Parts: sequence; structure tokens; C-alpha cells
Amino acid sequence: MTKLLPDPDQLAAPRVRILPAILTLLATGSAVTQAVEVTFQHYRFTPTVTQSDAGVTPAATQTQMSEFIFYRRGEVIDQSLITVTGGGSEPDSGEGSAKLNDGNLQTKWFSGAFNPVTFSFAAPTTVDSYNFASANDSLDRTPRRWLLEGSNDNANWVLIDNRNGGDNARPATLFTYRGIVSIGGGSPLPVIAGSFGTPVTQINASGPIFEALPSIVKNGSASALKWSVTGNTNDPTLTPGGSVTADNTNFPVTPASDGDTYYTLEASNASGSTSRSHKFRAVPGATATGRYVRFTGIALRGNGLLTQIGELEFFNAGVKIPVQSVTNPGGDNGGNAAEAVGSINDGNYETKWLNHNNRPVIFDFGSAQSFDAYQLTTGNDASDRDPVRWMLEISDDGTTWKTLEAANNYPMPDERRALTGKLPLSGTAARWSGTTSGEWNTTSTDWTLAGTTTPAIAFRNNEPAFFDEASSIREVNITTPVAPSILDVANSTGTYSFSGSPITGLGSIVKRGAGELILQTPNSFNGGVYVFGGKLTLNDSLALGAQDSMQRIELGSGGTLATPVTQRNQRRLVVREDGGTVEIQDGATFTKLGATDLMGTLHKTGSGTLRLENYAGSRPAAETDIVIDEGTIDFATSYYGNNATPYAPASSMKIVVNENGRLLFSASSPLGGHDSWTTLSTEQILVNGGLFEIGSNLTYLPLGKTTAGQGRLALQGGAVTGGGIFEPVHGTATDVTTISVLPSEFPSSITGTGELALNPGPLLLITEPGSVVNVNRLITGGYGFTKEGTGELVLASANTYRGTDIPDWLTAPIGTNITAGTLTLANTSGSATGTSPVTIAAGATLRGSGSASGDVTVDGTITPGDEEFTPYATLALGNTTLNGVVKLELDGNEADKIEVTGTLNIGASATLQITGTPTAPSYTLVSYTGALTGTFAGFTPPTGYSLVYGTSAISLVSNTADPYTTWASGLTDPSPSADPDGDGIQNILEFVLNSNGAASSFEDLPVATRNAEGDFIFTFVQNADSTYLNPVIEYTTTLDGEWITFTGAAVQTNTPSAGLNTVTATLPASLAPDGKIFARLRVEVP
Repeated sequence: MTKLLPDPDQLAAPRVRILPAILTLLATGSAVTQAVEVTFQHYRFTPTVTQSDAGVTPAATQTQMSEFIFYRRGEVIDQSLITVTGGGSEPDSGEGSAKLNDGNLQTKWFSGAFNPVTFSFAAPTTVDSYNFASANDSLDRTPRRWLLEGSNDNANWVLIDNRNGGDNARPATLFTYRGIVSIGGGSPLPVIAGSFGTPVTQINASGPIFEALPSIVKNGSASALKWSVTGNTNDPTLTPGGSVTADNTNFPVTPASDGDTYYTLEASNASGSTSRSHKFRAVPGATATGRYVRFTGIALRGNGLLTQIGELEFFNAGVKIPVQSVTNPGGDNGGNAAEAVGSINDGNYETKWLNHNNRPVIFDFGSAQSFDAYQLTTGNDASDRDPVRWMLEISDDGTTWKTLEAANNYPMPDERRALTGKLPLSGTAARWSGTTSGEWNTTSTDWTLAGTTTPAIAFRNNEPAFFDEASSIREVNITTPVAPSILDVANSTGTYSFSGSPITGLGSIVKRGAGELILQTPNSFNGGVYVFGGKLTLNDSLALGAQDSMQRIELGSGGTLATPVTQRNQRRLVVREDGGTVEIQDGATFTKLGATDLMGTLHKTGSGTLRLENYAGSRPAAETDIVIDEGTIDFATSYYGNNATPYAPASSMKIVVNENGRLLFSASSPLGGHDSWTTLSTEQILVNGGLFEIGSNLTYLPLGKTTAGQGRLALQGGAVTGGGIFEPVHGTATDVTTISVLPSEFPSSITGTGELALNPGPLLLITEPGSVVNVNRLITGGYGFTKEGTGELVLASANTYRGTDIPDWLTAPIGTNITAGTLTLANTSGSATGTSPVTIAAGATLRGSGSASGDVTVDGTITPGDEEFTPYATLALGNTTLNGVVKLELDGNEADKIEVTGTLNIGASATLQITGTPTAPSYTLVSYTGALTGTFAGFTPPTGYSLVYGTSAISLVSNTADPYTTWASGLTDPSPSADPDGDGIQNILEFVLNSNGAASSFEDLPVATRNAEGDFIFTFVQNADSTYLNPVIEYTTTLDGEWITFTGAAVQTNTPSAGLNTVTATLPASLAPDGKIFARLRVEVP
């Protein structure tokens, strides 16, 4: 951070100054046009409210902040000069007040009550504003209201800023500065009324239109100041200048050449003193030649985005240069044609250009023109929209640009529709040669004026510094802090490396050309960072300058911002129309706090993580906004249910996740969304071989389709994963949440430990031709889904969704509705379709080896197994209606099978197709536990076989099959040792006993009795067709002894009816000497 020591002449009585403001007061959302400057040795900050609802009972009193800093004239005052005390605990304790001044956002001061904190300097020190940052958690502990007081004896305090009148804004993210707060001051101090500055003359009766004397002048040029003072008891003093009267409309001044001069007007009374300062800049002047000029507003008075300029003109020797056309690439004027960019150079000072996102303006002269000055005109209202920092660039072709001029904290006229006066080009830019020492400071003569090669000069702070391709000295050692008004590095090859002391001040950094710039060490500059080509590498976590800076990082012309180290930054990220790249190397995380504006495509490379927090930005305009080529982008702020999209307009954000990329949603609905609120930022997330991970939160999928008819989420060989829940939104009669699956070399997947919850609405899945999506993520909820498209959907989990809930825009449930393509059931437990009813439309196919427990209606094709891994398989279904085609494959002893738990209804149009050559005696094709209705129409069985409709199965049976095979063909499981009816009697025995193998019963079992002689009589009725099995009666006197075959059984044929034989075995009593005997019927399986 820039270190400003107290001025020796400030060590007396406290006084108050008002400076030209360039900062936004976030407390009220309005611009501050004046900042009061005070001088005290001690400053006391007392929080009064942290909770958003002031006056709640009981009041919340827990308070915390991570850092607290003071400013003067926009630069941070050296924190090492401050001792912090108070705060309700020992300052040096783990969360003591000294943590507010340790330069580390990761530490904090915490207090359970509203205890004041005192910041003490070694001597009275002048400040005009202050700032503080949120801590590591609990944003609601960050102060919303407070008091700031000053004292020179640490006993008698003067209130210098009262923020207790209403809630003030606080950061929306952790570890984030809230924004600079200007000290308010107030009565009974003297008042310097009106606008202290250069005289302003009305030049037009209508409007009216004013013209100020310029505050940038050529060396030796005279200018003037005006003021009006009330409430003073002594004559004001002007420094430099001496004693002056209380009112003056045209006081002549001549600023010192080649630099900045602050003129300070101070007035005093018994209560103290007040002052305001006005800055002049004197320059030698220069002339530039080019066809195009680009104006970029770096900062506004209000430090926001809403920019306005009445007129911007260019002059040569006092003559205005005509402008052929004006453009505002990426600009958004809110659709107001009257305030479009053409108004910035229409010759009418009463019109204005208004821009909602502070984008550059390009002026085309039509041909190369020379000019030596330019002039701005303020708009008709809202001074907070005035630019106060800007950059001028020049180009011959509108493509290759170089920096021409930079202004920092220009004192724009307070009057509306006021001309600044003609501002001369400075001619002070220094170009690096590095030939003397390779050291950058303010004494070594390693520089020439830009555009020249001699003479050698020293660099002056607050002037532009240019580094270009010409210099061979690329290792730059900064030996003392330097503060360029703008740092422009334009190398098309090789690498510039800056190390040593920090780059400080209010200036910006611009990187151009295909080469690289490496910032090796911490910096504290406050301006913007513009990467318009090549690579800017940050080798230190503080290389990007002041942590409290709210200026932008802007990427364009394919430029890359790279870092191998973890860091956090709250600058606004802007990607221009021609795109840029953020490269985060392995193991590093770049946490970008605050708004992100995507005018062009942001590419993410490197295996590290770009974490975006509170990223709501301006309107994405690129066809594709983000492409994740490598590593992770994490959207880490919840926009769940807050009725606002982080990117506007709705349905405008397109993200592509390529093979080595990962899109992470670590927060709930980070692109917006709620169960009944269907407007999200997302146009489309296309997972093209990469990963889309939904963290352990709730995320809503966007509504509807893209203009190309694809889903807002599209998978092309990519995967959805993660432990969170994602849900479709409620939907409408015309739009539902839609997922598209696109063809790719590898299947897409929806996986992870979380849920796909079909609640609070249904889902539409479009599988395009040639596509496959494997879903092994648990599907839950009450609603169903519809599948369109000829691709394949594979369900591999034991899902629990019901599919029976009815949206208020439908009259019937959707269930599992397969309108086209293939549904493959691949679960190994439970039901792939939950309890949902399943409909397979005509032209669609149901296949696989899993199960669906709900009611299934097949109007299309059902074919168990798959073509690749499981050609012969069993599909297990609930109550089933077959109206389409049943395709079954068989080969040898293997065959497809359909198992129905419940009823089987074969419609009149249902057909059966069997492929393969049967060789086994029988095949069970369809089994069922309930009733069977209907038969297949027009089926011709393979030669030598018959189709048998049994009590619990439909079988294909050989015409030469043995009697058992024919008998068992109607069972769900015809194998001899099976027991499909669950009565404990194997099929082979039920066949011999002429029992019903499909119905549990014991009435056909053998009967045992004794006759009068005590003989054991063993009797059963035998199916006459089973005699070839040679059933055997065996007996034993002990169950653990040897069983002995009995051969003397009597057989009565065709008794009790034809085809049945009664078999009676009489075992003499002599076989059981102790009176016990056991008998059994044994059948050998052939």
C-alpha cells in the first residue's frame, strides 16, 4: 500500500478539508461530490447496528471486521503508523482489535458487543475517508451503522462522521472491502460554498451551457480559481497564495510546470477549520496523429458503472477535428436512442451519451488526423456519472492500439452541461530504455520521452510509463516505490519481469502484444488492470495491487491473466468482445469477488480453480460466455429464490465445459432459480466431455429450450456429478426444464451421490440421434419425465420417483413417458423407474436387464438385453400391457425373458418376433404372477416348436420335448428343481404328482396310513406321463439312516381317471421292529 506520512505543518490544531471526490458513498448509494478532510491523532470507530433490521428485540450485538484502513486523496495511509486499542478485548489476542491493522484479510476483530475501537497515530494525521472489510464468516456481523470520532488527546472527542441515521450497505461476500466512505464533517465549521475550482462561464442562454477553465494546462499558462466562504472568523488562506478574501470569482494562479499542484483554500473559526483543494496539472503539451481514438472511463465520481458525457471533442491548434463516426462496443444505453453514443459528438451540448456499463467509446476521424487537445462536457444531471479517471488510446487501423494519455482524479466541474475547457495532450510519457542500470526509480536515467530515443531522462511519478518491444532490458528492478499515471507494457515477444519495490498510486496497468509481463512482488496501485494481448502473470498474491481497489480487470484481444499462486481480488472482471483467458495453475485458487461482465468469451485454462463470488455483472453479450478448457470454475454465491438473476437478461449465459474442464456449483442455484420462479441466467450449460459438479446444495435447472431447440443443460460426452440436489423448476404448459443429450464418441452421464429430484416439476429429456446418456444418480420426487429423440437413456439406479404428481398446467400425470428412442433398464436392485407408470410410445423401445415396478404400457418395442454387453437378458416389470412388438432372441439354451409381477395384457395388435435358432426343449418367454389376457396375433413359431400359453408363463416348447418339459412350459421357472409357486415342492415332484406348479397347494402330496395288521400304507396319484422318470419309493426306520428302495408297489392304471395312475406301497410292519418307519417319493432329474 502507498505510504503517506503526516505533513509537518499538520501537527497543530485539528482542521477539516474538503477534497474533490471520486468515490462512491455506498451507505446511501448516491455520489459524494466533496470529501471532508480532518486532522487528528486518534480516531474512534463505534459500531451501533449490525443486524439489517435496526431496532429488533433483542438487538444483535456481535460485531466483526477483518481490516480497517484510512485514506487521503485516494491513497491508503501507511498502516504501520497506527496502533489499535479497544474493541472489548486484548488487542493482540486471537480476534483482538489489532487484527484490523495487520494487512491480512484472513484474520479478524470480533466483539460480542458494540465496543469502540481506537486507531492512534504517532502524530496528528490528515484523513479524508476510510474503509473496512468483512471477515471470514457471518456477514450479518459486519457493521451497518456506526460513528467515527476524532481526538488529539484521546479524551475529548469530536464527531466527524455520523452513519447512524440509517442502514448502510455492507459487502455481499466474505473478505471484501465495503467501498470507501468519505468523512462527512459538518457544522459549526466554516462552509466553503459552491464549487471551489476554476471559474465557470455561462456561454449559452439556453440549457444553460457553461465553460470552465481547464485544470490541465500547458507549462507557464495562467489560470484562475473561484470560491465563496461563510462562517469563518478569520480571513481564508490559499496555499500557495497567502491570505485572501472570503469571496472571489477570478483569482489568478499559475501552476508550477511539469507536475501537479494542489491549491488549498482553508477557512477557520472557533470550532476549527475547513478546507478544500483543487488540483492543477501543468504539462509541456504534445501532438498526436491517428485515425482512431478510444476513450475508456477508468473511474467515475460515484465509482459505479453508469457513465455519461455530454460531448467529447478533439482539437488541433484550437480548431475542432471533425469525427466521422462514433461507436461504443459492448455498450448498453438502456435502449434509449436519444442517449446513444452518437450524442457524444453531435455538436449539441444539451444532449448526452449515457452508458449503463461504462464501456469504451471509439472515435473514427475517417482518416489520420493530428490533434493536440480534447474537451469533455458534463451531462445534464447526476454528477456521480462523471468520469474522473480515464485513458486515451490511439490507433491507425482500429485494431492495434497504444496509450496516448491518462488522467487520474481530474476535478470535473460540478455544474451540469459544463465544458472542461481544452485539455492539452501532456507529452510527458516516458519510454523505458533500461540502458543505464535496469533499475526503475525516479533518479536513474533509463528513460526517454515517448516517441524519441534521446535524451535520457529520469521517470517522474504520476506520468505515463511505457515499456515496448525496442528495449532488450526486460528484467526490471524497482528500487523505490513508483507511481505511474498509467503503466503500458507492449511487447510482442519475450518477457518483461518487474520485481522489487511496489507499483503504487492511482494509475492503471495495460498489457499489450503477444509477449508476457510478470509481476513478481506485491503492489499497491489502485487503478485498473487491462490485458489486451499476451499474458500477465501474477507471481505474488498481492501482485494485482490494492486489495481494496474496486477498479476493473479487463481482458481483451485474447489476453491471458495467469497465476500460479492462490489469491483473492475484488476488482470487477470485464471480458471484452474479443475475449480473454484466465489461467490458474495447478494447486492455486483465484477467488474473484464481485461483479463479472462477459462481453466476450472467457476461457479458463490451467488445472487450478477460478472461484467466482457475488459475480452479478452486466449483460452477457457473447455467443458463448465461458469456456472451461482446463481446471475448475466455481460459481460460489447462492442466488436461490432471491428473484434476481446474477446475469441479465435472463437465459443469456452460455457455458461450455470441455474435456479437461469442470464447472462447479458450490452454492445453491448460483445462476438463479426457485421452485416457482422460472427465470434464470442460463441460456445453456454445454458439458462437452467435461464435468458439471453440483455441490452439496440445491440447484434448480433452467426452464425451456434454446433458440436452437436444445435444453438449457446439454451433455455431449460429459457428466453431471456431485453430492447436491438438482431439480427442474415448476414449468408451464409451453415450457419445462429440458436436458439435451448430444451425440459424442463416449456416452454422457448423470451421476454422483446427490439426487435428481423431479420436484417441483417434471423434466423433458431430449436424446438426439446417436446419443447415449447413463443415469445412475438417484431420481426422486413426485413428478415424472418425458423422453424425446431417438437416442438412448439408460437408468441404472434403484430410483424412487413416483411420476404421479400432476402439474397445475396438466390434467394427468406424466409418469415415465418415452416418446422416441430407447429406454434401457440397467439397475441391479429396486426399480429403475421408481413406482412411476411407464409408457413406451409407438416407435420407441424398452430394453435392458433391469426392472420397472410400476405399470408398463408398451405401444412400441420391448426387447430385453442390449446389443453390446448383454444380448440375452431378463426384464422385470410390473403390470404390463403389450400393444406393440415383443422382440426376443434365443440361442442354444439362452433366451430373452420378460418377467411380469402382476397381470399381463396382450393387446389385439401385439406381435411376437423371435430371432435365433432354438435347440433346447423349451424356453420361457414371458412369465406373470397375475392373470393373462389376450394372445399374440399371427405368430408362427419356429419349425418344430409350439407357443404354449400356460397358467403363469408363455413358453416356446419343442414338439418333441419330453412330457415334463411340455408340462413345465407354462411355469415362470420351468427348471425341475425350481419352486415358482413357493409351496416347497419342486417342479419335478409336482409333475409326477399331477399337481399345479403355479399354485401353492399340498393336497396332491402322498398319503400315509396303517392297516389292521399294522402295515404302513404309502399312496399317491401319479401323472401317467411321468412313468419314464421311474419315481422311486424309499423307506427308513431312522431319519439319519440309509434309505432303502421299496419294489413291491401296486399300480392301478387310469385310476382315478384316464392319464392318472394310483400307486400303493404296503410296507409290512415287520420292517419297523420298534414301530417307527418313514417313507418318501424320490424322482431323479433326467
